Amino acid sequence: NIPGPHYSATGICISPDDSKLYVATSSSPPGTAKLYIIDASTNTISSSQNIGGTILSMQVTPDGSKLYAANNRRDS
Repeated sequence: NIPGPHYSATGICISPDDSKLYVATSSSPPGTAKLYIIDASTNTISSSQNIGGTILSMQVTPDGSKLYAANNRRDS
């Protein structure tokens, strides 16, 4: 369960080794979207990051070292 007010998933991807699930959210009020990293073996949130704009697409590099994301209305 993703905590917070009115969060909805806008993007989901999994690491190449299937150990992490990345879930991007949009929210209300605008500008409070987050990226959650979920430990797939325990189904718990291991960390989160404020992202501001809505992520439209995500991709993890083949070696799992980087996550690339395209977001909406932000310069990040």
